[in-house]
Amino acid sequence: SRCNMAENDEPLLLQAFRHQVGGNFLMMEIDRDWICKPMLSRERLFYETVPEPIKQFIPQFGGVMNVGFIRGKNGEFQYTAYPVSKCNDKSTIDDISSEYTLTEEENLRYLKCSMRTDTTRGKIKSDQKNNPWTEFRKKSLSRVLEKRIDETERHDYIVLENLTGKFKYPCVMDLKIGTRSYSDAMSESKKQLHLERCDSTTSKAIGVRLGGMQIYNTSDQHFYYLDKYYGQSLSVEGFYKSMTDFLYSGKRYRWELFPELVKKLKELREVIRKMDSYRFYSSSLLIMYDGDDPKEEHGPNVSL
Repeated sequence: SRCNMAENDEPLLLQAFRHQVGGNFLMMEIDRDWICKPMLSRERLFYETVPEPIKQFIPQFGGVMNVGFIRGKNGEFQYTAYPVSKCNDKSTIDDISSEYTLTEEENLRYLKCSMRTDTTRGKIKSDQKNNPWTEFRKKSLSRVLEKRIDETERHDYIVLENLTGKFKYPCVMDLKIGTRSYSDAMSESKKQLHLERCDSTTSKAIGVRLGGMQIYNTSDQHFYYLDKYYGQSLSVEGFYKSMTDFLYSGKRYRWELFPELVKKLKELREVIRKMDSYRFYSSSLLIMYDGDDPKEEHGPNVSL
């Protein structure tokens, strides 16, 4: 079912999504079941027309919301969502030109939040509630909004299933898949930057690199985070070690998750192989499991 918000509802107050480990935009949490992110038409069209076999491997699409920014009583910016009764855009992929995509990306540029800071790079230990990158992104976006706040300005956000909602302590790994990470809409200079990044990371050697990771340690009851800059610095051997670190609980390796993970990866590979009309580039693979101590009566619970 779609995110339940009627046209005459009061605006929803959004919170920054606490379990985001990658991406350029600050994602917002609607509730335990739904999150939202700035909308690009190509991405929306993908979720609206995606073939049935691959739906089990992607977040459920919950529609579109208008998101605005207002200053709260304490001076901090609040993020509010307003319902969109229906999406009147019936465009096809042929209608969404590279120029149109570039215009969309340009209009959203100010919402991008860099993680490039000495205090939030590499491996970070945090408490159970505050993802340091989310907090930094909020502050980064607030500085931008200070200069251009317009409480009438809103952007379309796509609403997606919150895949971490079913976990008590979500462990999340973001893998950048493939050797191509640029779109047809990018300028030649930006394409070159992406090619150079591929050549200098594990993407060139093995076709994948670490884009970010969140791990829960049951021994000290803290989350640990690895960012995309850490992932870009890894050798192939370091990348493989990070894969095993992802399954370490602080007490033992969660090897019982491995067979189910491999099974789902093979199923995904077979589905993609049959999708001849799709090109998957600049794509991420999210792998998730619950970092809570497993109960004997429950089997392995790992998601892609």
